[in-house]
Amino acid sequence: LHKPTNLLVSGLAVSDLGVGVLIQPLFTLFLILEMRSEESIRDMWKIFRSIQAVFQSATVLILTSISVDRFLALQLHLKYVSMVTINKTATLLCFIWVTSAFCAMTVFIGNNLYRNFIITLILLCLVINSSMHFMIYRICHRHRVQIQVQIRAQNGLETLNIKRYRKSLITMIFLFILLMACYLPYICMRTAVNFIHWSSPLKRFVMRCTLFLVYLNS
Repeated sequence: LHKPTNLLVSGLAVSDLGVGVLIQPLFTLFLILEMRSEESIRDMWKIFRSIQAVFQSATVLILTSISVDRFLALQLHLKYVSMVTINKTATLLCFIWVTSAFCAMTVFIGNNLYRNFIITLILLCLVINSSMHFMIYRICHRHRVQIQVQIRAQNGLETLNIKRYRKSLITMIFLFILLMACYLPYICMRTAVNFIHWSSPLKRFVMRCTLFLVYLNS
């Protein structure tokens, strides 16, 4: 991995660690407290949502940045090293965390603003991720066809490298499918509750389940 990519992966590790050791346990704790007294933890829920918005937004944005980085590495070839630098990547990470902090502030401005912002952000990132992975697949498929023409004249070691390359591509696609599987239920349910008049306990239960799946992705 090039250094900018390492920096992005490190940023993803930080946001995922925050979700894993802070957001998910707090979420479980609040669910237990909610069973006893919903009114007493209403303000605590708002604080929790702002904290989770920071880490969750950062996770989705960094994942999207990694997808774009992988696409640029394939598309730019030798130009990639000069165009994608440590300084640019560090600036991008700072922008992502500032955007995530802004997302957290919308919780205190209004619930509708927060929901609309987070839904738009997640949908936009999922669309970009899907586009990047589709283009990555097309580039890799084209390269594979070109390589197959030459592979017969190469030794067994290079054949093994091609197999490893394909294996890494399959792993990347599999992880992307897991990302979609964890986030799409939340998007669908969040959209559905705006049009379907569910009972309050059922709506709360469904949203809690889909949120748990979103956190589990980290």
